[in-house]
Amino acid sequence: MTGLDASTCRLQRFSVYSVSLAKISQAPINRKPKVWELSGGACRSSSMGDVSALRVRRVPQLIFFGDSLTHAGGKADGWCQHIAARFSGAADVVVRGFPGYNTRHATHILPHLCAGWSRASEHHLDSHPLAQTPDVVTLFWGANDAATEGEQRVPLGAYEQNLLKMCAYLRSVQSPGLKLILVTPPWVDQEMWDSFCKAEHACPSGLRRASNTAAYAAACTNAANLAGAACLDLFSIFESHPNRSELLSDGLHMTAMGQRLLAEKWFECVKENYSELVERLSTCTLYPSWRDLDSAHLEKSLDHLLL
Repeated sequence: MTGLDASTCRLQRFSVYSVSLAKISQAPINRKPKVWELSGGACRSSSMGDVSALRVRRVPQLIFFGDSLTHAGGKADGWCQHIAARFSGAADVVVRGFPGYNTRHATHILPHLCAGWSRASEHHLDSHPLAQTPDVVTLFWGANDAATEGEQRVPLGAYEQNLLKMCAYLRSVQSPGLKLILVTPPWVDQEMWDSFCKAEHACPSGLRRASNTAAYAAACTNAANLAGAACLDLFSIFESHPNRSELLSDGLHMTAMGQRLLAEKWFECVKENYSELVERLSTCTLYPSWRDLDSAHLEKSLDHLLL
């Protein structure tokens, strides 16, 4: 499969669990395990069987798709982790960051990532617990596309078109109303980056320039407008910050301070553009507080999901 073609998107089979399953098959099994099944408003135990028969509520999903800046966001004190902590107990945060990748790479791998999401339209969410669809997808691309030379560079026009392709594809396999956020590449401290490259012998001098990245940030903003998506202009936010060099560790990647600032601005962007979602996630949890559970009638009290 090449590129973004919804008609050719297929879920592939993998043998990731073959070793684990082999070990499990060797263990003695005396009886079928029990699972809890929600049916007809009552909770009852049943033998493990057809998972599609279980009735559970779907968990809201926040998807983050990008390059190394997104990858780092999923680590400790990363911007995606701050978002996950904010919505803990109300939503699942899925981070898909690929260091070194650009939008040309992204258009090829996005259909594979969407395969599981697109299956949700084939089932009723109230009756199929494995079906998941994202509530918000954040695309954070451009830091590598904006390289002045080398294999990572993507021409400006192609970069904008790739963003538009990804927005259109996501909505084609989900729904036309899917909530999307495009984050521009951040401001680059070119002197710091040049020093880092010289010291690490990691890249040729001049591979990143703030003036060049500014053009890609503008293209990202334009793509968001054309796609009807929300846009977080991280380039302007970082460039105008009074201590902007402290936001970056090597001139390109973010420090803990930069991570926190991005998370804060992401919250503001979502609140401004998708306020109803923020309100719902901020006031709801998947299950009641333990203080509200009736120990004498535990199954009944757990049946009252709040989402």
